[in-house]
Amino acid sequence: MQDFLLLKTNKWHQFWQLRLKDKLFLAYIALLLVFAAVCRRIFSLRQLQKIMSFLFPLAHHPGYLYGNNSLNAVERTTRLLQIAATHGLFKANCLEQSLILWGLLRKQGIHPKIVIGACLVDGQLQSHAWLEYEDQVINEQEDVASHYPMIINSF
Repeated sequence: MQDFLLLKTNKWHQFWQLRLKDKLFLAYIALLLVFAAVCRRIFSLRQLQKIMSFLFPLAHHPGYLYGNNSLNAVERTTRLLQIAATHGLFKANCLEQSLILWGLLRKQGIHPKIVIGACLVDGQLQSHAWLEYEDQVINEQEDVASHYPMIINSF
């Protein structure tokens, strides 16, 4: 029990060490993940794509959040999304995380692609979603496509 409390204390300590801008962005991401989870249960993937494109238009002024370094923006936004998805209001799945990260990066002038892969495991169809930017996987392990061959690459 003491280890659990120490872990929770460390997480809160880490949270309070973030810049105010990152704390607010983290809270925003947590709310967006809830929104994505609700929408995913109501709308088809094509409808979700249209909704997300409307809500997150591609910015023509890159770098409004983390400067003009797009790799820095990708890394920081991905890190904050993973924190929110893991420690936020609920555990978001890969599609919800990818949809929100895709939108957040678009608002920063970065245009990643959502990729969905699938495979059969013990006769069950398993699918997984991730993002790619400049031919690099950004929110998953680099070899994800070897485990889940790509079936959709259209966002």
